[in-house]
Amino acid sequence: MRLLPYGAATVIGVIPATFVFASIGDGLGETLAAGDQPDFSVVFSPRILGPLIALAVLSLLPVAWRRWKRSSA
Repeated sequence: MRLLPYGAATVIGVIPATFVFASIGDGLGETLAAGDQPDFSVVFSPRILGPLIALAVLSLLPVAWRRWKRSSA
């Protein structure tokens, strides 16, 4: 595979996960900036749980795509 298409596909593929990880970091940063003591309950706040769910959905997309392609063939 040529370098340019490989690099472009890699950049496009990394962008969604980058937004999810940045959102998680932003939520944790907001918790720490407020002076709250981070504990496990912070995971269930909407600013953390939303991006975690998005990451789970993002990681399941290839599985769903494979099943869809298999059923349509």
